[in-house]
Amino acid sequence: MIQTLTITHFRNHSASRIRTGGCANIIITGPNGGGKTSILEAISILSGNGGLRGATPAEMARDGAAAATGVNVEMADGAEIAVSFSAGEPKKKAKINNDAAPLSKLGQVMRMVWVTPREDRVFIDAASDRRAFFDRLASGFISNHAGHVFRLSKLLSERAFALKSGASDIWLLPLERQISEIATRVAHDRAHFIRGINRFLADVNTAATLTGMLEEKIAGGADVPDLTVEYADYLSKNRVLVADKSSIDGPHRADFGLFV
Repeated sequence: MIQTLTITHFRNHSASRIRTGGCANIIITGPNGGGKTSILEAISILSGNGGLRGATPAEMARDGAAAATGVNVEMADGAEIAVSFSAGEPKKKAKINNDAAPLSKLGQVMRMVWVTPREDRVFIDAASDRRAFFDRLASGFISNHAGHVFRLSKLLSERAFALKSGASDIWLLPLERQISEIATRVAHDRAHFIRGINRFLADVNTAATLTGMLEEKIAGGADVPDLTVEYADYLSKNRVLVADKSSIDGPHRADFGLFV
C-alpha cells in the first residue's frame, strides 16, 4: 500500500506530495484540469510500462521544466520505488530502495491493476488489444510475466529477420528453442491466471476464456517440457514468411474473452 506519493515536474504538477494516512481507499476530487488523472498516471508508470495512457516521457514531462521528471512512492512496508527521466535523457530510469533497477522489476514490488474508460472497448477492438489488456492484468499478479511477454515479442522479431536474411539452421534452431521456452512459459502463466479469474467469477455466473495454440493445450493438461519440444519442432517446420512476417501460431495470437 502506498504511504507517500511524490510527483515532480509531471504533467501539470510542479511538485506535489500526497500522504494516504494508511487509508485503503482514496478518492481524488477537484476541478477539470486540476491534475487528478495525472496523479493516477504517475502511479501507473511505476508498473514499469507506459502507464494508463501509454504516453511517452516527453508527453509526461511538465512543459518548460528544466529539472528531471520524477515519481516516487514510499510503501507501507518501507519499500521505496522511483521512476525518473529528463528532456536530455528521456529513457526512464528506475530505482528500488535507492538502488538502480530495471523497469521490469518494478512490478514485483508494486503490483497494480487499473481500469479506465479506455478499456470499455477492449472486447470489440482487435485481439491484440485484448491480449495486451489480459497480460497487463496477469502482470499485476505474476512476477516477470510482462518481461516474458516482451522477450517473446523480441525473439519473434529476431526470427522473422533471420528468416528474411536467409539464416541457416545454425542460427535458427537455437533461436527457435529460446522462443519455445519463453512461449510455453507465457502460455502457462496465462492459463494459470485464467483459472484464478474463473474461480473468482464463478459466484456471479460469468466465465473468462483464453484461446491459443499453447494456452489451450496447457489448460487441457499438456506437460510443459513436452510442449516446449513440440513447439520448437513446429517452429522449425514452419518458416514461411508472408509479407516479410512470420505466419506461425503461438502465444502472440492468443485471445481473451468474457461471457456473462
